Amino acid sequence: MNTHRDQTLRLDLLLWYLRFARSRSLAKTMAQSGKLRCNGQRIVKGHHQMGVGDVLTLMHRGRVLVVRINALPKRRGSATEAAQHYSHMVDADGVAVTADRENVSQPTGTVVDVSVK
Repeated sequence: MNTHRDQTLRLDLLLWYLRFARSRSLAKTMAQSGKLRCNGQRIVKGHHQMGVGDVLTLMHRGRVLVVRINALPKRRGSATEAAQHYSHMVDADGVAVTADRENVSQPTGTVVDVSVK
C-alpha cells in the first residue's frame, strides 16, 4: 500500500498524535496489545512504521474504526487538526464510504458496538 516508506511515523506516536490515545504511554500499550491491524496485518510492536495510504483498524471508544492515513502529522494538535490526517473507511452503519462521503452499495466491514448499557 505505502510506496513512500521514507516518510513514516511510529504507530505509537501516530495513535497519540491523532488522539486515539490520551497519553503516549497508553498509545504504546495499545500498539503492543496485538489488537490493532495495519493493512490487515496484526501489529504487536509500538515501533511499527505507518505511512500515508496505510489502513489502520482499531477499537476506539467501544467501536471498531477503520481509517486510512491521508497525511502524517508533525505534532499532537487539536482534535480538528488530527481529524484532517485520516479518513474513515467505514461509517457507523458498516457501509463503505467514498472520498466524497457518499455511501456505496456494498458494505466492506462490520462496525461492532461493544459499549455497556
